[in-house]
Amino acid sequence: MPMHALKLQATKLRKQGFSYGQINKKLGIAKSTCSLWLKTIKLDKQANSRLKVREFRGKEKALRTIKNRIKNREQEIQTTTERIIHSINVNKNLSKLLCSFLYWAEGEKKREIGLLHKFRSGDDKNLHRPVPIFQC
Repeated sequence: MPMHALKLQATKLRKQGFSYGQINKKLGIAKSTCSLWLKTIKLDKQANSRLKVREFRGKEKALRTIKNRIKNREQEIQTTTERIIHSINVNKNLSKLLCSFLYWAEGEKKREIGLLHKFRSGDDKNLHRPVPIFQC
């Protein structure tokens, strides 16, 4: 396709609300060329709306991707923690010692960390609650 025809097609697509990236893929021209050719094109409300919707959907997708990466990383940490903890030979005395450390610890753990669950200092009911590895 001749350069002039490509530029006309790019202009038509841009006025319809296509992004530079979409035009790049459809016509096989560089995004920088799209920008150079189309930066002066005024978009109507419908074209702007199309671009805004596309931008919003892109941000939603990015957020989902980030959340999935965090979830996968947390699962990886959980699995590794469980593997390491289960490889430790815990006898009754060590278990009591570890439980006392947890009991005397200050503050509250709001999130699960490895296999340790919410322990609050001075809260007797939590001391007797089963924890997957440390049974007091």
